[in-house]
Amino acid sequence: MYHSITIGNKNTWNDWHLIPTSRPLVSLPSVNTKMVEIPGRNGSIDLSEYLTGSRTYSRRKGSWEFYVIQDKWNASWAEVYATIAAYVHGKQLDIVLEDDPNYKYSGLLTLSWRSSKDYSTITIEYDLEPQKVNTVNGAVIIP
Repeated sequence: MYHSITIGNKNTWNDWHLIPTSRPLVSLPSVNTKMVEIPGRNGSIDLSEYLTGSRTYSRRKGSWEFYVIQDKWNASWAEVYATIAAYVHGKQLDIVLEDDPNYKYSGLLTLSWRSSKDYSTITIEYDLEPQKVNTVNGAVIIP
């Protein structure tokens, strides 16, 4: 298992030969809260569930960093960067983790590249919807 990610219809290992620097995961969405202070009362009142009857969540934000295995590309680093950037940067795409293949996430991705004398890394930042969707039965899960 390469702990790869399928982004749209491209796979980080099979298509781009990227190796994650750590096991990829999608962060939990933060909980939206609305606390109200009332004069003369001890503590505050939590109105977070007042309108909807349940908790709401913000978008999932985070990033994945990958080592670039340029030898597999037979191309310059600039061509590798341009190819991946053209597909990912600023795009709304579906995400499926190899370690969690029954769920997909959707949202915006951006890309950055960092090089040293020994290797290069690509960082893909994500800003995803709070829900994840079961790819088998369509069930929506939050968080």
